[in-house]
Amino acid sequence: MVIRFQPGRPNSTAHAIDQAYWNSQNVLAYCSGNNLIILTGKYKKLQTIYHENDCTSVSINNTSGLIAVTVKNYAYIYQPLINYKNNISEWIFCCKFYHDDSKLNCINWGYNNNIVLGSDYLSFWDLTQQFSQVMKPILLWNKKLTKPVFYLTVSNDSKYIATIGKYDKNIKIWKKKYIETNKFCDEKNSNERNNDLTIDFILVILKQPHYVTKIRWRNHSHTEESTKTITSPDVSCRGVIPRSDIEKEKEESRQVLYSLCADNVLRIWDCYGLNYTTSIQLWGSVPLRNTDTFCLIIDSWLLQDCLAKNTKKECFTISNPDFVLTFSKDGEINIYNVDGLSHNPPRPIKIRNLRTKFFKKSIMHNVIDNYLYIPEVQPYDRALQEVSIIFHNVSSGVISHFSIDIFELFKTDTSGDHYNNQQLPHLHTAVNYHNRDTHNNSHRNYINFSPNASIMTKYNQIGRLRNLWSGHYKSIQRLIRSNKGDGLLSISRFTEAKVWRLQKAGEATYLWLRSSLNTQSPIKNALVLHRGKLLIVLLENGYFQAWDSSRDSSKLIAQLNIFDIDSNSKKGENNLPILITEIPYKLEPLVNSVNHHDHKNYHHDQGNVTIGSVMNNEEIPSEYYVMSLIYDNGSILAFKFNSECNSLDNEITNNNYEPRSEFIEISSSSLKLDNDKIYKICAIDQLHHGCHYNRSLISVLTVDGNIKMFSANIKEDQCISHKYSAEWEKVHEFQTNISKASLFKASSTGKFCIVDATGKTMTLWNVNWSLLEYSETFDSTIIDVAWTNTEQDQCIISIVFESYSLMYVQMRYDYATNNASYIPVAKTEIRNYTNHIIGDSIWLKYGNYVIAAGNQLYIKDKSLDLTDTFSSQSLGSREIISKDLITLTSVLNGPLPVYHPQFLIQAIYSKKLKLVREILLRLFLQLRSLHFNSKDIVHLDYMLGIEPYKFLIKDDKHYIPGKYPEPYDSFNSMVIESLTVLLTKVSLPYLTRHQQVTLVTVVEAVGKISKNEGILDFNGLRFILGTQLYSSHKTTQKSILMRDVTWALHSTNKEIIWSLIKHHCPDWQKSRSYRVAYWLPIDQLKEHFEKIAKIEYTSTTEKDPSNCALYYLALRKKQILVSLWRLSVGHPERGKILNFLQNDFSIDRWRKAALKNAYVLLSQHRYRESAIFFLLGNALKDCIDIIFKHLEDTDLAIGICRIYEGDNGPVLGQFLNSRILPLAVIQGDRWTTSFVYWKQLRRDVAIKALITQPISIEDNYKFVTNNQYIDKSFQLEDPALLVIYDYLRRKNVAYFLASMEIDLEIEYTLILRVLNILVRMGCELLATSMIKNWLFIRETENLSNLRQVPRRERANSGVELMTQVPTTPTAVIPSLFDKFDKNLKTRHVNTFSRSRTNSIDPTLRVKFRHSRVNSIDSTLEGTFRSQNISNLKNMLEPGAITLEYSNLLSKGIKNYEPQRSNCNTISSQVIIQPINFPCDKVKETAYISSQEPNKNSIEQLEGNFTYLKAEHIIPVKTSPHRDSTLNSLEIFNHASNTDPNISIIRPARDTIVGDIQPHSPPKNLLDEYIT
Repeated sequence: MVIRFQPGRPNSTAHAIDQAYWNSQNVLAYCSGNNLIILTGKYKKLQTIYHENDCTSVSINNTSGLIAVTVKNYAYIYQPLINYKNNISEWIFCCKFYHDDSKLNCINWGYNNNIVLGSDYLSFWDLTQQFSQVMKPILLWNKKLTKPVFYLTVSNDSKYIATIGKYDKNIKIWKKKYIETNKFCDEKNSNERNNDLTIDFILVILKQPHYVTKIRWRNHSHTEESTKTITSPDVSCRGVIPRSDIEKEKEESRQVLYSLCADNVLRIWDCYGLNYTTSIQLWGSVPLRNTDTFCLIIDSWLLQDCLAKNTKKECFTISNPDFVLTFSKDGEINIYNVDGLSHNPPRPIKIRNLRTKFFKKSIMHNVIDNYLYIPEVQPYDRALQEVSIIFHNVSSGVISHFSIDIFELFKTDTSGDHYNNQQLPHLHTAVNYHNRDTHNNSHRNYINFSPNASIMTKYNQIGRLRNLWSGHYKSIQRLIRSNKGDGLLSISRFTEAKVWRLQKAGEATYLWLRSSLNTQSPIKNALVLHRGKLLIVLLENGYFQAWDSSRDSSKLIAQLNIFDIDSNSKKGENNLPILITEIPYKLEPLVNSVNHHDHKNYHHDQGNVTIGSVMNNEEIPSEYYVMSLIYDNGSILAFKFNSECNSLDNEITNNNYEPRSEFIEISSSSLKLDNDKIYKICAIDQLHHGCHYNRSLISVLTVDGNIKMFSANIKEDQCISHKYSAEWEKVHEFQTNISKASLFKASSTGKFCIVDATGKTMTLWNVNWSLLEYSETFDSTIIDVAWTNTEQDQCIISIVFESYSLMYVQMRYDYATNNASYIPVAKTEIRNYTNHIIGDSIWLKYGNYVIAAGNQLYIKDKSLDLTDTFSSQSLGSREIISKDLITLTSVLNGPLPVYHPQFLIQAIYSKKLKLVREILLRLFLQLRSLHFNSKDIVHLDYMLGIEPYKFLIKDDKHYIPGKYPEPYDSFNSMVIESLTVLLTKVSLPYLTRHQQVTLVTVVEAVGKISKNEGILDFNGLRFILGTQLYSSHKTTQKSILMRDVTWALHSTNKEIIWSLIKHHCPDWQKSRSYRVAYWLPIDQLKEHFEKIAKIEYTSTTEKDPSNCALYYLALRKKQILVSLWRLSVGHPERGKILNFLQNDFSIDRWRKAALKNAYVLLSQHRYRESAIFFLLGNALKDCIDIIFKHLEDTDLAIGICRIYEGDNGPVLGQFLNSRILPLAVIQGDRWTTSFVYWKQLRRDVAIKALITQPISIEDNYKFVTNNQYIDKSFQLEDPALLVIYDYLRRKNVAYFLASMEIDLEIEYTLILRVLNILVRMGCELLATSMIKNWLFIRETENLSNLRQVPRRERANSGVELMTQVPTTPTAVIPSLFDKFDKNLKTRHVNTFSRSRTNSIDPTLRVKFRHSRVNSIDSTLEGTFRSQNISNLKNMLEPGAITLEYSNLLSKGIKNYEPQRSNCNTISSQVIIQPINFPCDKVKETAYISSQEPNKNSIEQLEGNFTYLKAEHIIPVKTSPHRDSTLNSLEIFNHASNTDPNISIIRPARDTIVGDIQPHSPPKNLLDEYIT
């Protein structure tokens, strides 16, 4: 992770920036507003020090590392801290001192911690060390001046001070002298400190011919090599080339001053002391060309320092030269050699022009202003012989940092020699400054670059741009980006605003200043359009403005005052709009347009649509933008902005054309808030990866947590040309139940982040599907959130706190392990850079993240810091190509490899077991091949070479596995064992260690499923998979899931399932983990409870009967419990309990005594003993309430209910309705809700609960109070819900009829939701298979009149229905046909039918063979309308339906006119159910009638179905056992023999309607049902 920064705009003062090289590190310090910015470590480490007022000047001590900064009339001193690695840790406060009443303008360090300050006074201070690190400032000299000091510089030995005033033509030289008793102290003794000595300065004035723009003293040596620190009282100067002390003393007696005036002449002044006197005289000058505007001086010590490792020294022939670099306006650099300045005593100097170079285009492109301040040049990289150069661009407020290789200055360019020699002859002698004069009277301190490509070549370009720094003066309040993410507007709390652009330089990404603007009032809101070149701003004073920001200084191009618009009705409670947003729109291409297109243009903020008009035979493109201003009451002002300011893209060549821009108001509708008020509102902006003109634009959050999303369309009036209107419509609404949210941000992908009223709980929502995807509560308060997304619409969000930000990326949904759908991957900490609180944050393109804190911007690129805990945990054991945020997000999302355990689990749920076996077999074969061929595992194909069409096959019935060579021709035990061993040795791509362990579990589970495939139905196989997954996740999963309970509940082989897992359930704790109380049949549950009771009794050495008392009392085996208490000798309560148990608790006295003891034990918090006594007193409801509430064992409560009062007792029904169902409704648990209704014998509601929200079923909303939160987690939207829903509606008529009550649109939406979830899970292939194979059963005209099973008079809860079931444990529900069997022999069928019409729906079954559906098209055509044939086929294939015969005759059969006598008796129904009978058996269908049917009517029944007439209906009995199935043909024959009025009519042989085989049992027990 790389964090770059924009520390803030430097103040526009001459001493606002300084650069030094200390402790082997570059140090840059500058003033920005009231902040002192310190950059170290190749300028990648930032420290910010805050002051109460604005800083004016700063200076760095090259010797001690002290930094001095002036704030108003105070000077602050900061000293560095060095860590154990001898690196600079930070600067800390040392001391401060008061100067005078005037404002300090400049400050500069001298020798040995001397410091000079300039204001209205000029003062000389000395910092002495006291008490280790404590520094004490001492004023040595102070002088009131006639003119304030504008700029000052101090010589290396502190003997000379040079000062100038603003627009000054004189240079004041202050020479230090020591006074002792009114006598001068000689120079020789001046270095000795004596309390009797006082300091004074002698003034020498150097008159200049023009305004002085720059002065500096020549530096003799650098201080980097010294090993002494500020703790040493004697700090000597450091030299690169060792000299003797005598030579050094002689050289120090000579000082050289450079001065540059507005006449373009660089003058060199020599100050030489001889015989205790000092003379200052002009020693030479360098005339600058007319095009040169500034010069840069590189002292000889810096050259020697950089070239110390160069032994050849071919660059120059004269020792210790100084170099002068002059800059021209076209970026041309003239290099001059100044020789002789190091001689002592002085000698005549020689000035030569060596050659000409050019700055590289990157430097010239960014340094384009006229006014520059340049601090001292310092070493940058000694290994590369580079020097560091800083340009302070005063007017634009940009600091440019670049480096120059010293060798590049002297490297000969063959291609440029001719130009250099021709244009710039060498100057071999000194040039008198009187020979140069100009008439430029401006105060210049700048360079203006305009590169000339005709003379610039790639061989003579030098310099490498390293950094660009800028920012704000004051704190940044808000960041607004362009929709493409490459432009950014930063707004301060004052009138200052900056426009930034994102620019890549190699692998690095920088945020560079594009333009600045100062408005007349602070900006309230804004739009950034056209990649940051156009700004639409709303000011706090009501002005609506457009700014052209394509240049360095933004230009106002249009404005209006919204208060002047006659729209008082538009204004809400606040006078200003609360949001401004752009409306993308589409335009038809104009006929007269120059460029014609056949397709429509989509106009949005990129500004790529032009409407042409012709002017002077040239097309002048115009740009249109539509924006809306939204008020707090939902009213909207809309404007069309017409920008003909063509400077946004190209220069206008027509000089007579003046750009015109204006706002045009258009009509707009208001937001339809439905009497709600706007509590929070946000624009749904996005990083465009395509053009979306019809997307949602804004989102509104009400105070109670209701989200409303709106979109807008631009419509053109058909009658009036160029008249537009904006129409807003609500596209989505969703309730989150989060009231008074503190933060609310929306993403264009349909994801929302809502922070609750406390500011500490963050929730992430998928509003498109009304899902809660993630929730987390933090200890700190969240102050901001920001969204972004990848090109694949994978979301990334940053959660911002006061000093750091956490970045979360979305993950695939995981229903196998219930992992979170978002994970933190990085932490961005700014506490080490600044103490400011984060003001705002935003994402830009390329994965760059920008944080605004104070007046600074921090830019984090997409790379990950592997030392970050969050990054390392998110990467885990994954091996990805690029360690960056975008790549990691793609790995955590997107399609899964087919061998991923989640893909395999979902495939098994979808009944694709053969596909899973082939996937695992191919995985083994490819791993084996890679191992034998010594190839890297990265070559493993994520599809394993399986043809894509195989994933689209519906189920195993139609799947044909591939053929493989022996011995691994199938997925057998040998493959399972070998594959398991390989997976423990090899790490598969894109799988973590945990996922690979889960894959091993799936392999073992598939092997176990394969062994039991012949004895279990598929629901049982799914349950086996669930138990295997639970076994491998016991550390994180307490029990099997309700999904697995549902598999077992709807399996027809519960006894076999139990035999496979009962060895895992030796005690109740283990049994509860498998939730046997929910699904185990009552007989097996009783047996298991008795075994548990024995185990619980013997589980402890004391053998306490109270451990098993609940189980025996639930089994109503009190005598066994009494016997155990007799054996429990030594138990302290044995006697009392044994005597108490001897009583008959059916007597009211002893029952009340048991309840009294139960309440006493409850008050003593002995909850288990209390439940025992409640059960002993026959208070089952109180018993299970104690177990549920205090023991927190729902499974035990349900198990005791089922055993004590029967499988469907009233107490269980009330418990489920009052305890389980409300919790399931609040949690949104559809599995549990369906289970509750299933246990209440309400199968029609049970199937609806699988696909609808529990709160929307009947009156379940009553369980939710106003302050309760409804769980809408994505984990509640399990794709397996759709699997069990489809299974149930195909297998049972009651379920099918209930499913037909569900609106088709709801089913369609459900499919889309499941598809979206499967895609989010990474199972795109399974999603494609589902949408290909799903059958929608539309409600046709016939099916709309389906006869419903009569509802008994009962309450909706189903409790009253359960009370009709006997409560004795031995009671058995009698069969509905028991009475029929008895009466069939003694009573006429007609009599039985009349007596049972209210309690039974007599039916007759007509069975169709599944494989013969396609052969009865002609029959179906004659029976149903042609457009409904396909629907009937779909219903006949897996399910069962019930049709009223009267409706069938009146609506379905063609041309049927029955006789009135027959028609009056038609009142019965036909049930059609698929069954697998061989087609070569009996091929006939029977008509049963009370009289001989009309032959003509029979012929007109083109389908020749079996129909019933009259009221003599024979009900069909079904048996629960396979071996005693009663064939329907036997019923027909039996009925015809017992009733002479019933005759069997056989249809024609050529019309085969159904195939019936006597004594052939159905394939599946669920094919037998009772209506």
